[in-house]
Amino acid sequence: DSMPEELKDAILLENRMSAKYWIKSQSGEIIKFDSNEMSDGTTRLLQVLPTVLEVFETGSVLVFDEIDAHFHTDIVELILRLFHDSEINAKGSQVIFTTHDTNILDSSFLRRDQIWFVSKSKGASSLKSLDEYDKKYVRHDSPFESFYRDGRLGALPRVSYGKVKDAILGALAAKALAQQEGADA
Repeated sequence: DSMPEELKDAILLENRMSAKYWIKSQSGEIIKFDSNEMSDGTTRLLQVLPTVLEVFETGSVLVFDEIDAHFHTDIVELILRLFHDSEINAKGSQVIFTTHDTNILDSSFLRRDQIWFVSKSKGASSLKSLDEYDKKYVRHDSPFESFYRDGRLGALPRVSYGKVKDAILGALAAKALAQQEGADA
């Protein structure tokens, strides 16, 4: 706490992480970029790719918390397809991930046994595999995302639009009243 602010700022500036990237344009020109000049998704992809390559080289497991953070659905799908490609993933590497992106609940690149849902009840979380559902109703080629979104698979957040709306309207009314009382004083 006794360190002068100027010194703190200088240390932070000197030690901030920065990455430089070079991209070859269509015309063949090499263009230099700092990480702060690219989108978060592009920067994250360039940060993650060396780890993904190492996992494929070693046949190990890659764990992603929120694989969809800063990535377009198509990029997430691309990463998952790489893990299913026997030419690329010759050593049997695995990826374990969490996501809120329901678009990837697709039977064309995820099997039933690869999809797990987390449900919360009374402060406790529980896991359930899609493979545990009755195979007569949830087949290997079922539209997993549609089934999830319409509530057939559970694990949906319980959010009441009416309660959220009432809370926001109440907060706005309280703020307006406080401002009015301040103006009247």
